[in-house]
Amino acid sequence: MKKYQRIMQLALIFPMLVTSLHAYSHETTTGKHGTAHYLANEGIMVEAGEYKVLFDPFFHNDYGTYQLVPEKILAAIMANEAPYNDIDIVFVSHAHGDHFNADDMLAYLQEHNTVHLVAPSQAIQKLAVLEGFKEIETRIEAIALEYKDKPVSFKVKDIIIDAVRIPHAGWPGRADVSNIVFRVTLPSKEHATTYIHMGDADPNDTHFRPLLSYWQKQETDLAFPPYWFFLSSEGNYILDYRINAKRSVGVHVPLKVPAQLIQTGKPYFSVPGESISVPID
Repeated sequence: MKKYQRIMQLALIFPMLVTSLHAYSHETTTGKHGTAHYLANEGIMVEAGEYKVLFDPFFHNDYGTYQLVPEKILAAIMANEAPYNDIDIVFVSHAHGDHFNADDMLAYLQEHNTVHLVAPSQAIQKLAVLEGFKEIETRIEAIALEYKDKPVSFKVKDIIIDAVRIPHAGWPGRADVSNIVFRVTLPSKEHATTYIHMGDADPNDTHFRPLLSYWQKQETDLAFPPYWFFLSSEGNYILDYRINAKRSVGVHVPLKVPAQLIQTGKPYFSVPGESISVPID
């Protein structure tokens, strides 16, 4: 009952079609709009056309607060079962234990030899010490950006990737953490779909304002900010006016959804298995 109420709440406050994981149909989404599937915490799979990518899918530390990816979903990802089949790229925002597990990542990349990994160098360093790293090394793109470095742009499998380092929440206290905000455009014959995954970005416009031209050069269909952006006027300003995104859905929501977040009326993921379709305006 609670899950049904959450899905209905999303449908009412967010102009998207909300579906359950079990009702997913690839035929209804291909070439028409993108789809985002929630795994847990900041773990998300997005797709459009023939392309699918994962963000922060493998982790085992919930710090007693956050969602873990259910074993059923994790097993489906590892076994290449629909809808988590034929993944093109895995993205990692940063190397914290509630976003990244090196052993799982290595095992996945060894099992699926066409999947690429794009991650900050801090995460790659944890992979590099594991036996078997050499087997997957050629499919890895390491992001080595310092704070205030210019964003980088490149392609993997025709997927356009823009990456910029935005400090981890709590800045400057966690200035050493390489948190990467990814803007990913999945091509399609009818309409490319662009997503932003923000990791644990700090909701301070000091980080975003100098990048105005970067944000403006590409409109984003759907952004995934950590939910705390919804809790401050500055965070909402960044989402509504700075990053050039049509819509935002909050992630990194604790198991016990904060009352303040509920009161905002903003859309957020909190139940693993939820999915939303992204309409083309």
